[in-house]
Amino acid sequence: MATSVAGEGQPSLNGIISDPQTKKLTDLPTELLEHILCFPVLKHVDICNVSCCCKRLHDVCHGRGKVWGHQYKLRWPRLQRFYRQNECCDWLREYKTRHRVGIQIRRTVESISKRFFTEVPCVGQVLGDSFAEIESLGMPEHFCEDELLFILNSDKRKSLTLKYYAKKILYFLRQQNILRSLKTFLEQPAGQQSALEGAVLVDQYCNPLADVTLDSISAQVDEITEKVKKMLRMKNPSHPSLRIAQGDCNEFDYYNPLNSYIHQVLLRRTGIPISLSVLYMTLARKLGVQLEPVNFPNHFLLRWCQKPRGSEDIYDFVYIDAFGKGKQLTAKECEYLIGHQVAADYYSAISTTEVLLRMVGNLLNIGKRGEGNEKSYQLLRDSLDLYLTINPDNVQYLLLQARLYFHLGIWPEKVLDILQHIQALDPSQHGAVGYLVQHTLEHIQHKKHPVTPEVKRRSAPEHLEVQYSVGLIMKHKRSGYNCVIYGWDPKCTMSQEWITTMRVHQLSNGANQPFYNVLVQDGTCRYAAQVSVEQIKNLHKRFEQLSGNEDTISRENLENIPALANNPIRKQIIGAFFDKRNQHQNEVGSFEEIGFEQFLMVMSHFRPPTLKTTEEERAAMRKEKLRFVFNMHDTDNDGTITLEEYRKAVEELLSKSGAIGQEAAKAIADAAMLEVASTNVPHMGPDDFYEGITFEHFEQILKGLEMESRMHIRFLDVDTTTMRCGRPTS
Repeated sequence: MATSVAGEGQPSLNGIISDPQTKKLTDLPTELLEHILCFPVLKHVDICNVSCCCKRLHDVCHGRGKVWGHQYKLRWPRLQRFYRQNECCDWLREYKTRHRVGIQIRRTVESISKRFFTEVPCVGQVLGDSFAEIESLGMPEHFCEDELLFILNSDKRKSLTLKYYAKKILYFLRQQNILRSLKTFLEQPAGQQSALEGAVLVDQYCNPLADVTLDSISAQVDEITEKVKKMLRMKNPSHPSLRIAQGDCNEFDYYNPLNSYIHQVLLRRTGIPISLSVLYMTLARKLGVQLEPVNFPNHFLLRWCQKPRGSEDIYDFVYIDAFGKGKQLTAKECEYLIGHQVAADYYSAISTTEVLLRMVGNLLNIGKRGEGNEKSYQLLRDSLDLYLTINPDNVQYLLLQARLYFHLGIWPEKVLDILQHIQALDPSQHGAVGYLVQHTLEHIQHKKHPVTPEVKRRSAPEHLEVQYSVGLIMKHKRSGYNCVIYGWDPKCTMSQEWITTMRVHQLSNGANQPFYNVLVQDGTCRYAAQVSVEQIKNLHKRFEQLSGNEDTISRENLENIPALANNPIRKQIIGAFFDKRNQHQNEVGSFEEIGFEQFLMVMSHFRPPTLKTTEEERAAMRKEKLRFVFNMHDTDNDGTITLEEYRKAVEELLSKSGAIGQEAAKAIADAAMLEVASTNVPHMGPDDFYEGITFEHFEQILKGLEMESRMHIRFLDVDTTTMRCGRPTS
């Protein structure tokens, strides 16, 4: 530490007489020492060693000083947003706390894999226990999140298992914190609740890993407000008109959950009535115009009172359709919008809580429309959590949540808690509750006392149909996930409820074929069916003929099939192959091209039942076929075959013969639609409007028609009676 200089009276190298006393590093000013100790190459261990040298350096490295503040900010830069600029705090204590939290979090994450596959084979319980462990630390939550993000952002090619579980915990941790914020929000007086803030909380809960904050959303709305003000000042400075739309209506992809997430609506400039209405209402209030939300059936609206506030007459209000680009409507025009009359109560303003219930209800319906893939299950779970946080005593959704958890095997103990709550709320549900309680207790008992596994050999004569062995790495043909086989059954061993729910009847042999236990790349375990390789090879050969040995088929490929040339509904048949609804996806619209897996999905609709098909499987198969035919004629994807769509189909069928003109065909179509309307709506008045044939009406119309074995596809030269393609379950 000491630096020697020239002796007394002796000139130094530069010819200047030096101070005869020896200078030390500790003699430097404090500011200069702090500057030296903040050099980036020095780590916290170096600072600890320096502070142990002497009292002077120990004082320079005190906890509230610049040195430890620099070390803290250098190591954990993401945490700076939690401190005010130039804030004076004990940085050494903060550093130690954050360091201890990091060690504990990493220890928790590393232990999950072992607990998941040995001690507690239940992902919900493992995450719940991990969350409890993190909470028990009593440390700031942002420290825990920062360490999890640190694990996720480390070298991409290393610690993949650690990253997977860190992501799971971070997802769960943020959702629990958002639920707390939502409960606090709901406790506020109704007049202080902001619809935008509530919508942001819903968005955050469904997208906990996205960077969505109320401040960022508000800033974007403020920016739109300023643009509107600027335009209003130019056009009509004396009247705050609200004819400026914040986004477009998404009619073609209506059931995409992104339309309900506020940050996505602002980003994509498209949404559905309720999300656009929340933004429209927020913007209007910033411009000084008080709009109120209206829970109108099938179409969310806003209203503005033309007379002094307090009026309850529905005709004193102007109704605004944000989905219709801000169109202003009268009360009567609102009824034209949905095609039928409604009671005056539906025109009333609703609270922010009711707005959130409707918004979450939309997400719930989208989740229920899903076809059992991972995304739809996650959306269903998230939306159920939100709905039951807002309305915790809804028996219908509590029972749905219990069934979902039971079906997925997520958290047996949680299922029992839900069922106990349902029984207390509604004792009449004892039948459904008793069934689930019995099977849940059996599941818990089975996990506590597992049965010695049965030894099965693939070489045994009764297991000749089992084609794949334990340890093989496979790829699911429809879902596309990679997995490894860790067990198999010669026949499906799941309950009849599971078999029906997972549409096992769509497979050629239903449950009477080998099923495999597979460990998927995302850490979940699934039960997947075996698909006949030989039959798929035949279909793949035909696929290659149609596509010209390409990986995909286009509409042009099918239009060139000679057998389709004179078919009157050729356009609808070809369109069915590219319709996303026929691919069991949670979306509407069409593909430009389809691959072999999508081709298989469409072909599975033409498979007839076999002698082994049960009555339940036959009924489900019939419904799938009817849905396929219904989708062919519901060309605008709105869930209804309108008069125009029906008329077009009848005209095409009848006018092709040449014996019937277009006008005659049109008259026949109108008469047929009128008969359908009178059958489905027997008490319809002369001025009532029939909006079209819904799927339920469609089922009634074709009730006596035997669809299961009569629906064929001959133009592809494929014998569907022996076809063994279908949707593998998982």
